Amino acid sequence: MTDRPLDSDWVGRKPLAWSLVSIVLFWLPGGAARAQVAGPSTPALYDVGNGRGRSRSPTSTATGARPHLHGLATGDFDVDGWPDVAVDSSKTREVRVLRGGPRGPAAAVPVPVGTMPYFRLGVGDVIGGKHPDVLVPGHGDNTVRAVGLERGLLRSPTWNIALQGQPWMVVACDPNRDGRDDLVVVESDAISVWRAGAGGFAPAPGSPFAVRGATEAAVGDLDGDGAADVAIGPWDGDEVTVLRGGAGPARRIRVCERPIGLAIADLDGDGRGELMATCATTNRLAVTSVSADHSRVASGPQGVGE
Repeated sequence: MTDRPLDSDWVGRKPLAWSLVSIVLFWLPGGAARAQVAGPSTPALYDVGNGRGRSRSPTSTATGARPHLHGLATGDFDVDGWPDVAVDSSKTREVRVLRGGPRGPAAAVPVPVGTMPYFRLGVGDVIGGKHPDVLVPGHGDNTVRAVGLERGLLRSPTWNIALQGQPWMVVACDPNRDGRDDLVVVESDAISVWRAGAGGFAPAPGSPFAVRGATEAAVGDLDGDGAADVAIGPWDGDEVTVLRGGAGPARRIRVCERPIGLAIADLDGDGRGELMATCATTNRLAVTSVSADHSRVASGPQGVGE
């Protein structure tokens, strides 16, 4: 990770899918210039334009983070009915929580986490209070930590998860459908999956899974079985690694070059999620339906939007 900056069948689906994608892309910079469908089981690629999209004037809020912000997470972390915003402060080894309210976010509350948090925070119920907690990649000591409400105060519990590699981001999901939030951690050249149990977290069978240049992870139900699947994008290469149900064996889906922004959503209402990827080197959005009976999906055309 040292070289990285710090900072389907889609043809013939319902018109609703296209309207949803159009709405999303309309608000992207430049809007949806054009789209092309390559054929069954191949990604649809979208040109996201040249930065001339519409947007409202931004507002800013001081957070006190040092030296500068990298990641954020949102949720009702203090359980008062208002959404809060958590940001990392790597130099001060804190997560700073801006508590929400009727007048907007209040001044940031610093929560020491005992390590350098960096760089993508997550959200999940891991402390056990049946409400969202902040998931923290402990970049300074190769751990995962959390920030949540305990006895009326936002704090970081004393427990942590020790990792084999350096973490970059953490996401929560429930791939085994047991009602507990498990964790997926992007580490240097690997993904680790941690199952929640009565005694804490334990690694899933086969975890960590080697993924060279692992940069991004997304969770969602790709095959319609009701369990969360995990998709991992690399910094270099054109394939997304998919773990069905958050476990091995891993499948590799060819999508586009450098698919470092990932999301999974059921765009056409068929009960199976589509895999969306931002193609960093070609300025496109790829949308792929992952076939359950193919280990690889061929890449789409390379001339769309040029």
